[in-house]
Formats: sequence, C-alpha cells, structure tokens
Amino acid sequence: MKNKYHRLSKDEQKNAKAEFIKRNPNLYKRFHRLSITCLLGIIYGVLVLVFDLVFRKTLLVGSFTLNVVLDSFVLIFCLIFYVFSKDTIDRQINKMLVEELRQKQIDKWNKEQAKLKDEVKVDYENKNSNKKTSKKKVTKKTTKKSTSKKNSKKTKE
Repeated sequence: MKNKYHRLSKDEQKNAKAEFIKRNPNLYKRFHRLSITCLLGIIYGVLVLVFDLVFRKTLLVGSFTLNVVLDSFVLIFCLIFYVFSKDTIDRQINKMLVEELRQKQIDKWNKEQAKLKDEVKVDYENKNSNKKTSKKKVTKKTTKKSTSKKNSKKTKE
C-alpha cells in the first residue's frame, strides 16, 4: 500500500528523509547500524552457503546438511530483518509527514476559529452597545411616566 512518503517525488523523499534525520538522529543511527549489520550478515550468509555448496566441506564441526541449513537460516533471517528495518524507517518518515500535515490543518482550523471568534465578539459588542443606548432611552421614558403619575395623583387630591 502506498502512503504519503511513497507518493512524493524523489526530491521530496530526500528532503523528508533529511528532515527525519534532523529530528531523530539517534533513531536513524540505530536503524542505519542495523541495516549495515544485516547487509554484512547477508554477505556472510551468501559466502558461507556458496563455500558449503561448492566445496562440499564444513567450516564448522557438524554435517554438511546442518551447515547448509544454518547458513540458509542466517541468510533468510538477515534478508527479512533488512527489509523490516527499511520498512520501519519508511513508516516513521510517513508518520512524521502525516503529523506535519495534521498540524498544518489544525493550525489553519485554529486560525479560522480565532477569526470567527473575533467577528462574533465584534458583533456581540456592537449589539451590546446598541442595547445599552436603547435601555437608557427606555429608562428615561419610564421615569417620565412615573413622575407624570405622581403629578396626576397630587392633582387629584
């Protein structure tokens, strides 16, 4: 299955790998060391297997069949480990790229939300300022009515 890292062009992949190395130098060094060890194991496995098959002699104590089987296991184990180490590096780089993309989307969303919040705040302040002025007018009217009622009561008496 192709992921974000595999969909990038070669230059973008190099840039992403360089960025990964900058962010995680220790992790990359460990995987690089593991890859080199696997490559040396593959070379050793191939050479010993060829030696066993061509010369029909054993380098170690044991039977010929046992040596061929052990050499094959070493070769297969190193091949599988090398493939998994490379795949793990690719997955880690892909994870980094996806996190960057998500962070960009989150930042963009946060900016939009902040902008909307500011707009709503401005609208709310404008409505409140309009309500305050209208309340003042209403209170003045009610005071006039209350004073006129008091005056009418006084005149009746």
